[in-house]
Amino acid sequence: MVSPFLPDAAKLRSVREAIPASGAGIYVNTAEAGPLPAETAAAMREIADHETRFGRGHAADLEDAAARRDEARAALAAVLAADVGSVALTRGSTDALAVALRGIEWSAGDRLVTVADAGPGIAAAAAGVVERRGVELVVADRRRHPADGTTTTAPLTELIVSATLDGDARLVVLPHVGVAGRRLPIAQLVAAIRSVRPDVPIVVDGRLAVGAVPVMVDELGVDAYAVGGDAWLLGPAATGGLWVAPSGRLHPDLAGPDALTPSGRTGMPIRERDARAFEPGELPTTSVVGLARSVGWLSMFVGLDWVLGRAPELAGRLVDRLAEIDAVELLTPAMAAERAAIVALRIRGWPAEEAVGELGRRIFAIAGVVASPDAGPPMIRLSTACFNEPSELDRLADAIGLLAAHTPDTLPRPTALTIVHG
Repeated sequence: MVSPFLPDAAKLRSVREAIPASGAGIYVNTAEAGPLPAETAAAMREIADHETRFGRGHAADLEDAAARRDEARAALAAVLAADVGSVALTRGSTDALAVALRGIEWSAGDRLVTVADAGPGIAAAAAGVVERRGVELVVADRRRHPADGTTTTAPLTELIVSATLDGDARLVVLPHVGVAGRRLPIAQLVAAIRSVRPDVPIVVDGRLAVGAVPVMVDELGVDAYAVGGDAWLLGPAATGGLWVAPSGRLHPDLAGPDALTPSGRTGMPIRERDARAFEPGELPTTSVVGLARSVGWLSMFVGLDWVLGRAPELAGRLVDRLAEIDAVELLTPAMAAERAAIVALRIRGWPAEEAVGELGRRIFAIAGVVASPDAGPPMIRLSTACFNEPSELDRLADAIGLLAAHTPDTLPRPTALTIVHG
């Protein structure tokens, strides 16, 4: 059984036993979708079995569903070091961002400021207001100055502040961790933005941060923070949350007409609601239970300090190994303070999709491919988690070294296993 007081080696064995997919291969795609703990899957099956046998909609079931939502909110609040009343449940981090962006009273010509490595979640949420409200998307990019499109070497903070100075800037939305693994100094960026535009709301996408690095959301100074439940928190798909500050810069009455009250019914006056007023409607109880169970398991049985310390440490080990390979281009910051638990790279001569496919065939690596923030070819994305073993990351680095020493045409074929029937 997993316990926060086990020695490291024993805890790692127990955690891997509790997450069956960790033994199915070298699982380094947690940024895309974390593997489910067996305990979580069992809890979700129990709910599904109950609904199958006894139906849904009983009064007691509705009360139980409300209690399950409270449990999930409390679990997310604990990870964020936040008050439970400041957390709303959503259908994932992209949904959380969309809800937050709908909490702004947009006008045609307003500007939404973001950064080049914001990721697909921010892009999808921003597209909604850009298309429906006539909002202009402004990207603060080290390669292109937002004012005139010329190339620049200005610091990111300066570029964001410059883009926000415009009186039409209505919102800034930033990733806590970019798609290539860069950890943005959110508190520093917020202070710089507030110094010139204290009225502009700031929303942060924490999908690639929460569960991988410590997050003290109250200390960031932002107005909203989106959480993905299905990445490092190991929850089921389409789960997540939105932390909302009491600043009042986001308005729940704009976020959607079907916002839930604490009782699960609409109609409560907006000012009497807490963050749950931002919830986008009913959520499947099975998914809510799975999210609460995964987050609770990580917090109470595995131990958050161990989880949050181990993932970045393993990423650093992988960075150090890959930095020794000449044909590998690392796109993740070399400095530990600037990265989280993601290692992004390209291998010279190898399309990312082909390289990931070859790693899967050779060593059963489960890795990701994502679009590059530098307008270059797609990247290989390796995301480490608490359940990874150093030895399997060393095997992964060795396999990447083998690919880097060849091209897809010259790579030796793996040795075939011959099975002789008696």
